[in-house]
Amino acid sequence: MSVKKILLVSFLFFGIGLMQQSVAQTMKFKIKNLPDTTVYLVKYYGANLFYADTVQSKNGVVVFDGSKHHAGMYAVMMPDNSYFEFVYDKEPIFIIISDFSKRLETAVVKKSQNNQIFYAYLRFITANHKKMVELNKKYEGYPKGTPQYDSLVTQIDVIYAQNVKYQDSILAAYPDLLVTDLLKMAFDVKIPDYPRDANGQVTDSSFKYNYYRNHYW
Repeated sequence: MSVKKILLVSFLFFGIGLMQQSVAQTMKFKIKNLPDTTVYLVKYYGANLFYADTVQSKNGVVVFDGSKHHAGMYAVMMPDNSYFEFVYDKEPIFIIISDFSKRLETAVVKKSQNNQIFYAYLRFITANHKKMVELNKKYEGYPKGTPQYDSLVTQIDVIYAQNVKYQDSILAAYPDLLVTDLLKMAFDVKIPDYPRDANGQVTDSSFKYNYYRNHYW
């Protein structure tokens, strides 16, 4: 085989490899009722978002070339600055959103294990946070030591324990996934046990609640 033919075959195989890699790393999103418009990809650096890419949506579909970007936490941003977040780790992503105003509730992750875990966690923790907020409002209305006060403290302890159990389950089941490393930064702080006297009796029944509130809100 001539040198030219060898180079041509090598080029073809190299080109096919690049095409397959690009397809394998596609970030694809289908958003119901999204008009054809300019859509932005932004990436988190710490707590801030920075521009990463731009595409035009077509028939509600938004596609970014993942091969151009590094792994990390990203968001798809609309012209009005509304956005939704996702995790990218060089895997194909396909997420369908049937109602953008309720994107967390209606997002369906068709491809990407990282984002299946990410969205399940977001829904769980958001629901529990809403419960915490409601309990916090009630909590402020009762004097310390009343049955109602103690009941609310117990309910808050239960929710916190649920959060920790869910977070620990992610750490145990998916220790090698990027989403786990990213979520660790948002996991609840570990709350110390209640303070106790020399006889082991709890001296402050609201300690865990106050600790949680001071470190979360």
